[in-house]
Amino acid sequence: MPPGGPYLTNGELNFIEQWIWQGAPETGTVADPIILNDMSIYEAPEFVALEPPINGIQYHIESFEVLPNTERELLYYVPPINGEVFINRVEISMAPGSHHFIAYSFSDDYSPPFGDNSAPNQYEYRDIHAPYAQGWDLAANLYDLNEHTFIFGTQWPFWDYSMPEGVALKFESEFGFDLNPHYFNYTNTSLQGEVYFNIHTLLPSEVEYEAGILQLAKTDISLPPNQETTLTKVFSASELLDNMNIEQPDGSTNLNIFQLFSHAHQLMTRFDILILQPNGDEELIYTALDYEHPPILELDPPLVIQPNQGLISRATYYNSTNNTVEFGLYSTNEMMIVFGLAYFD
Repeated sequence: MPPGGPYLTNGELNFIEQWIWQGAPETGTVADPIILNDMSIYEAPEFVALEPPINGIQYHIESFEVLPNTERELLYYVPPINGEVFINRVEISMAPGSHHFIAYSFSDDYSPPFGDNSAPNQYEYRDIHAPYAQGWDLAANLYDLNEHTFIFGTQWPFWDYSMPEGVALKFESEFGFDLNPHYFNYTNTSLQGEVYFNIHTLLPSEVEYEAGILQLAKTDISLPPNQETTLTKVFSASELLDNMNIEQPDGSTNLNIFQLFSHAHQLMTRFDILILQPNGDEELIYTALDYEHPPILELDPPLVIQPNQGLISRATYYNSTNNTVEFGLYSTNEMMIVFGLAYFD
């Protein structure tokens, strides 16, 4: 901040943060100017090469170049795992410059593009942005991106997350993972991307509840130039149940959400998640003020959604450009997604 430098000092960042938390008034003094004496500059966490898990599998996307003043987002297909596995912990470590990393599976009705009956080539970089891919290659990779099902992901450069005891996500697919790192490089020198992804597993006998994935998106986004826009989308309890990628067991009525986080791009200034009560009241449970590092809300005990409740996704954007910004894959487009993990009881 700003992209490519010169970068704000930690004192300047803290000063701005205090001003925001006090409501960002146009006049008056709400932050102590002595904060500005801190002239240190943010340094990205050291990139850590993860040790392979004792019970589980490690995936490693080896170093790849991100050219100056570009974004590079690619897909990296790894082969399927024999049989079903129950994942209860994930570790992700990314080299500096990352925007996100997502582990996808393919949808159940996936058919490869252009009549090809095979899965993507294993362990190859399949870019989804120019100038790294062009023509039919780019079209095929974008097609695959639209055939994905979200499994795990983060925008944090290092993430180590364990599910509650006895809860695990079952993964079984005729296709493997399609791994998706996304890097920004708005500097004048190249940088190197690299990712480690560990999945830790349980034995089936150790699993009490099977977790499912929530992916709640609003894609009809249109942000007029040079103004603030707030978008809201309401998800009823029945829509949440339909969104889950696992079947609701007979006799279960409650959806237990134990993780929530948001995803948006650089024009987002605030992202809230709220519970919609039966009487119409709204209860705030989550706020993100940083699009690059949205907090990951871990709920223990889980948030229980009753049949007469719902969730609200509400995001505010300030479009400082002279162009209308719509939904899209680039950082210069926008997104509005809530991800979560939950189980039925």
